[in-house]
Amino acid sequence: MPTPEPLPPLPQRLAVVVGQVATIVVTWPLWNARDDALPLVPGPRFDLGWLLLLSCLAVLRWPVLATLVHWLLLALAILIDQTREQPQVLSLALLLLAAWPRRRAAAVITLHLAALWFFAGFGKLTSARFLTVGGNWLLGGAAAIDAAAGTFTIGLAAVITTAEVLCGLGLLLPRWRRRAAFAGGLLHLGILGFLSPLCRDVNPAVWPWNATLMVVAWVVPRPGERLLAQRPARLAAALFVLLPVGFHLGLVDAPLAFQVYTQNVVRGLVVRGDGQVEVPAAAPALRVGLPPVVRVLAVWFRRHAGPSDRLILVDDRPLAGWLGPREFVVRPEAR
Repeated sequence: MPTPEPLPPLPQRLAVVVGQVATIVVTWPLWNARDDALPLVPGPRFDLGWLLLLSCLAVLRWPVLATLVHWLLLALAILIDQTREQPQVLSLALLLLAAWPRRRAAAVITLHLAALWFFAGFGKLTSARFLTVGGNWLLGGAAAIDAAAGTFTIGLAAVITTAEVLCGLGLLLPRWRRRAAFAGGLLHLGILGFLSPLCRDVNPAVWPWNATLMVVAWVVPRPGERLLAQRPARLAAALFVLLPVGFHLGLVDAPLAFQVYTQNVVRGLVVRGDGQVEVPAAAPALRVGLPPVVRVLAVWFRRHAGPSDRLILVDDRPLAGWLGPREFVVRPEAR
């Protein structure tokens, strides 16, 4: 009979649990019944916040069972309201594997970090909108977004995203894994400081995520480990590659495919009957943005549209022009 594997150190388990708990607390109205929910399937609306919190806390005592329950609750929550399809929540749910008493769980987490850093960085690096508009925001904030991006702005954005890509690649190489993990942790520490009240004081919904990623990057990856030695890790690696490929083919939602702040996703503009232009957005109290998904934006528009309004959707995926119309219009009568 095999010897049971010990639980990971308590600080490691606490980091991933506290990260998800803090994110749910910061976005608390998002997880409870609301009139402005955007359901994927019709059904009753009810509060799920406390159940998600309890299942997450239970991971400290029953790591495997409680994680599976948390995943099921999260899937139900998204079916009830697609606004909850947020990359930080999905990533933190997967990072709960760091509390499992199984070595192969650590390999899956390392692969998740590698995929997140590589595909998020690659998505930014191949996004002209991120290199220009995103670079302007990095340097000057919201007031500078519409300015013409100079060489320095584009170069700075390219350097940051290249570093992200290299961290992801380095994590796959045993000789470079420790250095890449340390650099990736520093990257998230820098992001946390940049977004925090010390600098910009924006997007508090991702502060716990970045803090958790920093800790996980520094304590989970093992330098000499063969990441693909176990079948669960091989299956996870295949999934982590197929999801971004599916996104670029128009088959997978951006939040599921590591497209984090890449600016190569679908954008929507509502043109009202009186000529006013509005950007679709979730209620400020939710502290999250609408998922950049055609299906979600269309549901939001039909909830808020007048008879003469139209929604213009621009698909900024690099392959969008090859795979179909880059820009298309949704009208209220298309319900």
